[in-house]
Amino acid sequence: MMDEILAQWDEWDLYDNSVDDTHPPLPYYIVSSQELFGFLRAQINKYCFLFEHTLAHTARTYSLPETMVMVIALRALRFCYSSSMLCRESLLYKDRWEQRRGQGLVVKEGLGMRETLEKCGIGWFLPKFSWATRRLAQPHGDNMLVGNLLMHAEYKRKWRAVKDLRDVFVRFNQATGWFQQHSVQQDPRLLRKWLEYLHALNLEQFDADVWSLILAAHKSRPELSPAALRQDGNMRFCYKGMKRMFLDEGVVTPPHIVTGNKMRFSTVDKLLDFLFLWDDDQERAGWGGRPYRLILQKSFEFVEGQLGYRRASRWLDEFFYLVRLTHWILPYPSNKAMIASTKESRTQSLTGRMMWFSAVFADPGMVALPFKEAPRTVFDLVYRAHRHSDRPGAYDQAWETAALIKACRKRGMLMLGWDRTAEHWIAGRTSAGTKGFLPVWERGMPPTLSMRERIGGLSLDELDGLMAAFTQEQGTVIRGGKTHEGASPAAMATPSEGLTSIAQVSEQAREERSESGSVFVPSIYSN
Repeated sequence: MMDEILAQWDEWDLYDNSVDDTHPPLPYYIVSSQELFGFLRAQINKYCFLFEHTLAHTARTYSLPETMVMVIALRALRFCYSSSMLCRESLLYKDRWEQRRGQGLVVKEGLGMRETLEKCGIGWFLPKFSWATRRLAQPHGDNMLVGNLLMHAEYKRKWRAVKDLRDVFVRFNQATGWFQQHSVQQDPRLLRKWLEYLHALNLEQFDADVWSLILAAHKSRPELSPAALRQDGNMRFCYKGMKRMFLDEGVVTPPHIVTGNKMRFSTVDKLLDFLFLWDDDQERAGWGGRPYRLILQKSFEFVEGQLGYRRASRWLDEFFYLVRLTHWILPYPSNKAMIASTKESRTQSLTGRMMWFSAVFADPGMVALPFKEAPRTVFDLVYRAHRHSDRPGAYDQAWETAALIKACRKRGMLMLGWDRTAEHWIAGRTSAGTKGFLPVWERGMPPTLSMRERIGGLSLDELDGLMAAFTQEQGTVIRGGKTHEGASPAAMATPSEGLTSIAQVSEQAREERSESGSVFVPSIYSN
């Protein structure tokens, strides 16, 4: 640092020995007490901030990357307050070294303050730490030893369960940083991609939380089949995707779908409100603070703060619409459990089973009565939406969210809260006379979302690269004057823009009953 200052002075001719120079440079520096103590305070505060910020954004359990960051912050903070010998703290002082363990050599790394001290006169981290994400950059983090060797071994053994890639809070904070970094609001097409990313992030976390609760229930009451355990969370929320996931007395069986007269939820909107919404004063003991619920609230509040309440409400309506289109089987919650279970009784040989809600589309203007016509389902509607769209490729390829929403609305599947006020997604059941009800479900498989496939398993650095690629793509589209399907400016959208009116859609749906619709099919006749 001193060499750099001297070079600057030489360029400014501060050492000119001219006779006109009446103020020769002083042989020392004058630094005011205010500046000195301000600098020292900043050195302390940066480590305090790093620790407190990381702690504030953790869930109830901490992943190893989060723990490492907090330990580093506390160790560095100790050296700010005292004159302890920094060279004794290998994690902070050293850069890279080898240590023999058993018959082999183990490579270890530190943050290399020794090198920055020698070069600049102040200890600072080498570029092994990402301040944008507040995480150790890879691959350096794997070689840094913070804490107990047994903890590292356990972490590596169970890395899929605690890997920081799953930390939705870090990824959400990263997405909020993109909003300013890439001036997202100034480009409607880039804004559409950013909002699509938030949809995918929330859907991914919901699925992850459901899977973790399924595993927890399985540990107390084994119900999952070996095939389900091999899926490792890659499940499709529909009857076809879940029919071989469960065991009942050792026999593979479909999920237990709730059909009784005392069902708490008869329509999907009430179920989704209880699963996702907040500030309704309803009890959700043990699951009200699940990450998927917290991140949805954070997403809504951030969109509202940046784009206004109207756009945030539209984003939330679109999210619920995507849940309906992609999740035809949903958890059946109670006030005490996100996935309620049936009654258990040892005397009556009753084993508790996880309870599920089957969502079926039942628009009276589009749905045929059972067995009067060939079965038609939401799958058929999505297939015809694909055929009438400009999408290239096969019908089962993943959709962009805007394109899927636009195509399905054109086929008559209108969006609750934006297009209509009546809910046409209801509980799937049909009367069996005196025997009660039989479960009903949508046939086929729900559509998939391309954004979810693109972000799955990506590291934070890779997600940064993906957003940069989106920025370049949108710049190319604007310069080329092209518009992709579903690329209408998201920030300026109104209910009537680019869409047929509700009356026209309903009339079109009635005219097309011969080729579209959904039907209730009792489970005893279903595949």
